Amino acid sequence: MEDAQSFREGLDTITMSGQGTARVPPDRVEIWLQVVGEDRDKGRAYEKAARHSKRLVGLLDDIEIPERRRITTGVQVARRYDERGQPAGYRAQATVQVRMDADGPLSSLISRAVDEAEANVGGPYWSVGGRNPQHMEVVRRAATDARQRAEVCADALGLALGRPIRVQEEGGSRPRHQVKMAMMGALLPARAAAGSSEVEVESGSVLLEARVIVTFALVPGPLARPD
Repeated sequence: MEDAQSFREGLDTITMSGQGTARVPPDRVEIWLQVVGEDRDKGRAYEKAARHSKRLVGLLDDIEIPERRRITTGVQVARRYDERGQPAGYRAQATVQVRMDADGPLSSLISRAVDEAEANVGGPYWSVGGRNPQHMEVVRRAATDARQRAEVCADALGLALGRPIRVQEEGGSRPRHQVKMAMMGALLPARAAAGSSEVEVESGSVLLEARVIVTFALVPGPLARPD
C-alpha cells in the first residue's frame, strides 16, 4: 500500500455490492382462464370449446376488462387417451391470460368464468408495475447499502472512500417472489369450484429486491500516515 504522500485518488479502488429490499402491496394481477371442449369427434370438440370461449369473451366485456389486457396464450386441439392409453376422442382448449389492477373485480371474474364459461382457472399471480416508485426506492437502498459496506472496509484499512467510479445494477428491481393462489401452470378445474360462491382472494405483499455493484476510489484516511 502506498503511503499518504504518494497516494492518489483513483489509483486504488474498492468494489462492493449492495442489496435493497421492500415489501410492497401489489398493484397488478394476472390470471389464466382455460375453456375446454371434449368429444369423440374432433370438430365437435372444437365447437364446444368455441362456445365456451364466446361466453368467456362476453363476460370479460361485461366486467369491462379492456381487450389490450387480454392475451390468448394458446389454442390446441389434440387426441385424448383413456387410462389404458387407448384413443378416447379429442380435446380442444383455449387459454386466455387476463391482466388487471390488483383492486379489480378478480373474485367476480373467477366466479363468473367458472359458472358461465365452465373455465378452468390458473393463478392469480401478483406483481408490482414498473412505474411504481418503490422500484426506485429499493435501488436507492441498494446503493446506500453498497456505500455503507465499502465505508466499513475502507475504515478497517485506515482509508476513506472517494467518489464513486462505476455503478452497475444487477438485473434491475424485480419481485423476488410472487404470492400465488395456485402453483405455476396449475389450473383449478371448473367442476371443483362449480356451485361455490366467490373465492376470497388476498393479495398479500410482494418482496421487491434490487442489487447494485459500486466501485469507489480510495483516499487516505485518518490511519493512513507516512512512514
